[in-house]
Order: sequence, then structure tokens, then C-alpha cells
Amino acid sequence: MAVSGSSRSNHGPCHGHVCQLHYHGGGLVAYQSENGRVTIQFRTGPCLRIGQAVAFFVRDGAAVEITILAVKKEAVMEPISRTGSVAAMGSKPGALRHSKRLQREIGRFHNATVEEQLKWIDQAEVELHRLLEDACST
Repeated sequence: MAVSGSSRSNHGPCHGHVCQLHYHGGGLVAYQSENGRVTIQFRTGPCLRIGQAVAFFVRDGAAVEITILAVKKEAVMEPISRTGSVAAMGSKPGALRHSKRLQREIGRFHNATVEEQLKWIDQAEVELHRLLEDACST
């Protein structure tokens, strides 16, 4: 993945997807340019989610004026379950099962010792980092 350093302020808006969000704000968007797949940083924007389609302008090597593109219902990415398979969130029973399992996991976390909680947090951060890398590389 290349990181753009060029300025495209005189061209129309680019279209891409949010591939990484930072805790302090901003993140990365990926888009297809004439040079191939490009990942570029943005500092501010509307409330965004990973995988969300956006339009933006490139100025001074950064994405600016980010707007969320309208998303068709069937194009929304489905959540990924803990096992890595796509969850069946379209049906109410599947969503209910997912919610109950999440509630059980939260209860287990709250009942765990501090050492166990820290271990779970470390594992979650490793998994999140892996998912973010996968999202940015595809």
C-alpha cells in the first residue's frame, strides 16, 4: 500500500473507504488512484466507522472535507463474529443470539480477576490490530 504525498486539490473528489480510526481522532482512508491502491491520512471528519464509504479531497498529502456517501442497505458490511465468520444479523433470532453471547462475555470479563482482564484486553488489542491491518490491505 502506498501513502500518497501528492496534492490533488484541483481535481474532483476521491471516493474510498475508511480503513483505520485513531483514538485521538482522524485515521486512514483507502482509495484507488491512477497509481494503484493508496492509503491517506485524515485528521478530522464526521463520525465515521471502519469500512464506511466516503468522498474527500486530497490536499497537502491529507484527506480533507470528508463526507459520508449514501450506503444502500445491502452494501452494509455485516459484523464478524468472534470465530471470524460472518454473523447472520439480518434475522432477529441471529441478532438476539449474538447479543446474548456478547452479554455473557461482558459478564465473564467483569467477574474475571485483574490479571485475566488484562490478558483479555491484550488479546482484544492484538485481534483489533489484525482486523485493522486486514481492512487496510484489502
